[in-house]
Order: sequence, then structure tokens, then C-alpha cells
Amino acid sequence: MKHLYWTVPLILFILGTLGYVEKIYSLQLGRSIRILLFTIFIFFSIGNIFFGIYKEKKSAENFYSKEKIEIFTPENSKEKMRFYTDRKNNKCVILILENEPIIQSVKLFEGGYEAPPITLAFNGKEVIFKFSHYSSYEEYSNGGPIYQIKYYSRK
Repeated sequence: MKHLYWTVPLILFILGTLGYVEKIYSLQLGRSIRILLFTIFIFFSIGNIFFGIYKEKKSAENFYSKEKIEIFTPENSKEKMRFYTDRKNNKCVILILENEPIIQSVKLFEGGYEAPPITLAFNGKEVIFKFSHYSSYEEYSNGGPIYQIKYYSRK
């Protein structure tokens, strides 16, 4: 597959220049050879179009496969969550991610609802969610919602 990146355009270039070479040097190629070369050119042109579409889909697929989804539940996230109340008496939670996120790509969902971006702050791998409903892990573990974070990693 790697060789197709340069082989198909090279063949198309060679076939395309044959027409000019024929006129410049006054060559007389037979009708059947011209039809054969034209058919090969059309075949490779269509192949190049399909190959371009395939490359586009593959690159989009690779990009979207890099999206990370981390889920924080009341049962198994005690080490990855810290709750506190800030100076203005707002309840906040710090969610510790596996990788450092690209900040613009972070989407936090609390119990199925997307948190507004203005409530998020970042410190490396930590996402701070201001205006949470819980101020301690004990309070959260008694029926709190699932926190879900979708993001793209800097790596």
C-alpha cells in the first residue's frame, strides 16, 4: 500500500506525457496502441480517485480513533477524583486523566449532560470541574452520577 502513494501518480505522469512526446517527435503509434494507452490512463485515473477517497477515509478514521474516553464512576474512581470547596464556596471536583489532553477537545459529561466549557479548568492531566454537585467523595459515592470525559491526547 505504501508503494501506491508514489507509483500511481508516476504511471499517470508517464502515460500523460506519452501523448506530448508523440506530437513533439512526430511518432506514429498505431491506433490499437493509442487506445490501449488511453484505456490504461483512464483505469489509473479512476484508481487514483478511489485511492484518494480511501486515504481521506483512512486518515479520518485514524484521527477519530485517537479520541480518549475516560469514565469515572462512584464505585471505582476514588484514586482518580478529588473533591473540594473553593474560596467562593463552590463545590469542585478534580478528575485526573491518563494522558494530558488538548484543552479545546475536552468534553465533560456529568450524568449524561455536557458540562459548560466555562466550568472547566486545566492543570496538566487534571481537569477541574467547578460547580459540581458534590464536595466530598463520600457524598458522591452515595448515588452520584457517572462523569465521562472525551478528549484527544497531546501524544
